[in-house]
Amino acid sequence: MQAATLRVNPRLLILDPISSAVSGDSHQNTEVRRSLQPVVDLAGRLGCAVLGITHFTKGTAGRDPLERVTGSLAFGAFARVVWATIKPAQESDDQQRRLVRTKSNIGPDGGGFEYDLTQTTVPGHSDLYASCILWGEALEGSARELADQIEEEKASGDEKGLSPREEATEFLLDILSDGPRMQREIVELADQEGIALKTLKRAKKDEGIVSTKLANGWQWRLKNWVTGADADGDQEGQGGQEGHNSIYRKIGPLGPLADGDPTERRQNQAIWQEGQGGHIPGGNTPMDGEV
Repeated sequence: MQAATLRVNPRLLILDPISSAVSGDSHQNTEVRRSLQPVVDLAGRLGCAVLGITHFTKGTAGRDPLERVTGSLAFGAFARVVWATIKPAQESDDQQRRLVRTKSNIGPDGGGFEYDLTQTTVPGHSDLYASCILWGEALEGSARELADQIEEEKASGDEKGLSPREEATEFLLDILSDGPRMQREIVELADQEGIALKTLKRAKKDEGIVSTKLANGWQWRLKNWVTGADADGDQEGQGGQEGHNSIYRKIGPLGPLADGDPTERRQNQAIWQEGQGGHIPGGNTPMDGEV
């Protein structure tokens, strides 16, 4: 990696998410610091800046933004400057997103800017669109104050969000709606979303997510996800079930179906999968308890 970056001579190195640079447990201070120090050393030799991107842990509105960073507190402590983006609790005309300075070792803390996002054409390419930032007014105050001002309704409990279990369930149903995924990938993405492993396992059990042992590791899939072979031969033992209702977004032969609509008949689903050249392993005995 160092040899490649030296040839490129970058001025900015972006780690998204920054937890991907941690070889061990991203919730342990010592492991985070041990993993990030080589990145700092490399940036020093290259003379470039490092930008690490992460998320807030869900359900932490009202706390100091620096304490809300997912994983170990070392992520915030290790950085020279920490900026946080805050989205309003409710979308409204008079509330914009905020970029707030949460921590700075090279200047004052606090303050920030209002901003919003919009879609615009790329200059010189009228058929191409991209997101851009519309900057608003400069803000004064501590990071916590500036965050609380637009998250107040969410933190007060007037509009209660999903419970951790519900968030984990929603995450699993969404990530598996288009087909099976490897367990290690799911666990990593859940960690980035601030979903604890125990909560993820409970949600997996509640939804009856099927685990299958493959040569390269464990694979998870929805219990009612079928392959073309399963639709014909009913390897999952659901031959009496002609179709099923699903809250997952499926792609049918006539295009996407709206969330909450019944999915297409199993025969059509199998035909579509074959037409797309996709293959989802099936017929293996479901196994559990691998986490």
